Amino acid sequence: MTITIILRHLGPGPHPAGSPQSVHGKKGEGLAVHEDAPAYGGDPEANTDIMNTKFLVDGLGIKSVKEARINNELRVQAKKEIQAELAKRTGVDPQLVRAFIGKWSNVCSDHDAEALSIQRDAAELFGRPLGKWLENEGKDIESDPMLPNEDQKALLTAMKDWTAERMAQCGLKPDDTVRLYRIVGLENGDISRMKAGQEVMFEGNPLESWTSHAGIRQIAGGFFGRPGRDVIMHADIPVKDIVASARTGFGCLTESEFVVSRKDYKVRIDAIE
Repeated sequence: MTITIILRHLGPGPHPAGSPQSVHGKKGEGLAVHEDAPAYGGDPEANTDIMNTKFLVDGLGIKSVKEARINNELRVQAKKEIQAELAKRTGVDPQLVRAFIGKWSNVCSDHDAEALSIQRDAAELFGRPLGKWLENEGKDIESDPMLPNEDQKALLTAMKDWTAERMAQCGLKPDDTVRLYRIVGLENGDISRMKAGQEVMFEGNPLESWTSHAGIRQIAGGFFGRPGRDVIMHADIPVKDIVASARTGFGCLTESEFVVSRKDYKVRIDAIE
């Protein structure tokens, strides 16, 4: 038997400072209990160490992301490098690249027509389903791309290619897996079906943000603020499904953020807090 659980919506617009959307779910994403969930190979925990100690920090003169959290100049440097590289790869004006990345940082999808257009372009580009939220509530929101669709797809392609190149430089192959984390809020009725250690299937949007930071609660804070209704989970995700990162496009460096495109994910519930 499969139990599908729909997550509640965070609400439109930017999220409060210190409460990153990157680690939260939205209504329309689902957790479904599966007895026959597929298994992925590799050594995901060791690969995540590579992500944290090499991929995210190489070229910044630091040894850990923690140093970037207290050094705004480093974060600005990383963003400027991303803008310049993506502009070079696509021919899109650097300021437009900056605005495109900023759109993801502010709202991801929610009810924003420009951000929704990014999700729809990603679905078409990567051959992903729109996901329950976009198919249901999002269907009545017309896309209003901030850039021509071909430029948006070019930027998404450039992010993915660059991410793959940097992964390869770190010794990670396309079929290697990395362990990433996420936190979602569920309603009381849904929480009663979940327990720590349970393996479930997670369904989301064409682009979903995860973090390589195992101490996810430390960077998520108490956004939902309702004890016993936040689910902390992890997934072992193939490198080839990572579209962008805080060093190659979408993503916040202080959150060790990675943006993934998959149809679904096998996840393990780590805790309910």
